[in-house]
Amino acid sequence: MRRLHAVWIASAVLFAAGAGCSVLVATGPTNVCETDDDCSSARCDLDRSMCVSEPSGSYQVGLEVVPAQDPLGGTVLPVSFEPFDLATVSERDLELPLGTSTMGHVRDIQTGASVAANMRLSMISAIPGGPPVDVDVQAVDEASEDPRRDGLLVNFATQILPGRRYQLVVQPTGEWRAKRPPIRPMAEYLSPEAGVARIDFLTYPNFCSVPEQSEPPAEGCLVRVQGVVVDAEGATQDGLILRAVTASGRVLSSTMVTGENAELGAGRFELVMFQADWASADRWFLEITPSAERIEAEGPAPTFTVDPAGLYEEAGIVTVLMPSTAAIVTYEGWVDAASGAPLDGASLRFTSTDIVDDATGVVGRFSATATTEAGRYQVHLLPGTYDVLVTPPAREANLAVHRLSGVLISAPASGSMTVGGMLFEVPERVPLGGTVRTVMGEGMLDAQVRANPRGTTFGDPPVEVARFARAAVTATDLDGRFALPLDVGVYDLVFEPPVGSNFPWLVLPDNPIRSDSPVTSVYDLQNPVVLSGTARFAGEGDLIPVNGGEIRAYAVLEGSDGRSRAVQIGRASIDADGHYTLLLPPSL
Repeated sequence: MRRLHAVWIASAVLFAAGAGCSVLVATGPTNVCETDDDCSSARCDLDRSMCVSEPSGSYQVGLEVVPAQDPLGGTVLPVSFEPFDLATVSERDLELPLGTSTMGHVRDIQTGASVAANMRLSMISAIPGGPPVDVDVQAVDEASEDPRRDGLLVNFATQILPGRRYQLVVQPTGEWRAKRPPIRPMAEYLSPEAGVARIDFLTYPNFCSVPEQSEPPAEGCLVRVQGVVVDAEGATQDGLILRAVTASGRVLSSTMVTGENAELGAGRFELVMFQADWASADRWFLEITPSAERIEAEGPAPTFTVDPAGLYEEAGIVTVLMPSTAAIVTYEGWVDAASGAPLDGASLRFTSTDIVDDATGVVGRFSATATTEAGRYQVHLLPGTYDVLVTPPAREANLAVHRLSGVLISAPASGSMTVGGMLFEVPERVPLGGTVRTVMGEGMLDAQVRANPRGTTFGDPPVEVARFARAAVTATDLDGRFALPLDVGVYDLVFEPPVGSNFPWLVLPDNPIRSDSPVTSVYDLQNPVVLSGTARFAGEGDLIPVNGGEIRAYAVLEGSDGRSRAVQIGRASIDADGHYTLLLPPSL
């Protein structure tokens, strides 16, 4: 007879202090065996006393180790490893590199000064589509001498892993934000395999107008874009934030506010860009956003973008027309739950990309938010056509995200006005339910059921509200049953049995949840494929076991667009000797 426990076992008796009573704590079925006869369609691993499987399909698995501590007291950095075919590997020892000290200097050739900046080094995962590891560091505006190299200056220091690929971005801060653009020096930075790392290529070059340069610029040269912002009557406009951006929103220039630089004068701005970006005028726009102080003083205003090819230039100064924002509509309405009751605490976001000013012809974008009180909302809007996203409060677990397009806010005949707004009815979420069972058909108690949204759409035409689906989690009951209400969307469904049950996760990627298709099903946990090994730090001498922490397993999936993504399919603790045992699903 198979010894996979099919009964609910009283695992502990807890006595309530002073109450004179006891409480039985139940556990679910456990995968245990003594011989192969105890295992259906599997074999008994006698060393582990559990039924195990062979992979039923070939798939790639990548591992990531998150140590509990660095043996030398440095920064703890997760380490990922290149994927392998699960069908060919049952044991895998892992060697983790120790973090290496990294220093460098963000500097400006023109002034010779050190540049204050926020820096982010994003380590690219060795697992295709795997999670990056971000290392944030602050470069300060006063450099000091590198203690390892005489005469070399540094204004930032951190710790990264050797022999790893990083993406690096430098965002100037403080007064430098208005003087220099962000730096993206290269697509990837490969840290050295051995020794210390020194990042010396983060240098702002001279301006293109300078005929002689003290040293060859690393990034071409810099250009200045100077201009003035005026309204339709020609009056200069202060309190506007200007910068050059790509269509995707990536910032290409310095950022400044009109009126803050007394030397330039009212309404004037000066942006600094790399010459290569400035020359690609078909790839960027001038973005103008009202500052918080301007909004407080003058009311709502749109963010608008201007094609640089359409700017009027005279004597090297470009003129930007600021659209009028005289017409402000106070929009008041209601939000009801699916039951018809007023919904308190719901958040609304109104977003428009076609705010048109008739006087200047400028088209801008605008967004505003509101929160309901006893079901009622009030929001100040500019005339335009809006997409509205209504998100119920977290306590209303059965209510869904609601989205409505094409909400027209008409301009008043003159000045501003208050209008009666729409009633938004928030629908209920789609019920996902079912039973989580073992291979022998027993219901699994206390399995975690998670729905991880993909943030994408499905169908033709696409169901746009699916982009805003929220994550959800629940646990199974004594019979393995669960109910998990979900927003309309696309999800990776993850069923994680409790630790100690000896069953692997069940992972079902890319599940569309439609408003008209409640899902009820049976989800069967399989016998695991066992992957074990030891994780150790590769020091200069003997290998040092990873003392505690976690190891995570990811399956590498190929999307219909040819891009890879990683989905977590298991995790396990690492003991004090660095040993781990992962229980993985035999197929996906």
